[in-house]
Amino acid sequence: MKEFKIQRDFIESILSDKQLDKRLMIYKDLTFNNIEDTLSKAFPITKTLIEESWGNITYKFIKNYPIKTPYLWEVPKDFLEFFKKENFQEKRKLPFLDELLEYEWLEIDIFNTDIPQDVSEFSWSKRFFLSSSCVIKTFSYPVHRIGSLSPEDIIKQKSNYFLIIYNNYEDMEVSYIQLTEFLFDIVSNIYKDTILEVVKQTCQKYSIPFEEIAEKIEKFLNLLCQERIIV
Repeated sequence: MKEFKIQRDFIESILSDKQLDKRLMIYKDLTFNNIEDTLSKAFPITKTLIEESWGNITYKFIKNYPIKTPYLWEVPKDFLEFFKKENFQEKRKLPFLDELLEYEWLEIDIFNTDIPQDVSEFSWSKRFFLSSSCVIKTFSYPVHRIGSLSPEDIIKQKSNYFLIIYNNYEDMEVSYIQLTEFLFDIVSNIYKDTILEVVKQTCQKYSIPFEEIAEKIEKFLNLLCQERIIV
């Protein structure tokens, strides 16, 4: 217990605004700089959009938020949780910031997953599952197109966006596929039954004749197999 109290007092002194001796100031600066550098590399686009307030926001996070992970590369996940909970004024001007931050974090998280080595062969009688190297996600803003759209255009184009974000086996980069709500529904429920039954039930839900789209759906599902998104 005594050792824990010493450690706790040490951390509290580092995070406080009290005057520290030279050695502790050096350690404090190194700690803050390492975390800020990690966050800047994790969220380069967000940082660019809120450059003027970025330093204050990251400082508030480091000083006040209880970081849960012992791994530096996972600290951005804690920062995402912190940012979503806070009512920063920047969000009023750029209401898509929460989603942009999440998209940037997902790129890191997915990039660090293992991609299946084998391609699954498609069959209507099989039951498929989503690979661990992908995430299906809905967004209200087209944050996945931040490189080609201005912030003003992203705000104007608020809608429903259905995405598969995945680790691309060929390019070794994180990519995305934008889906219709119908296709997103199929992928979201793919694990529940054979793919034939899942597709037929989804067709019934949307009042779409299965026979009319079976060929197109098979082509789409073959693509997901080739990209190692479903296994």
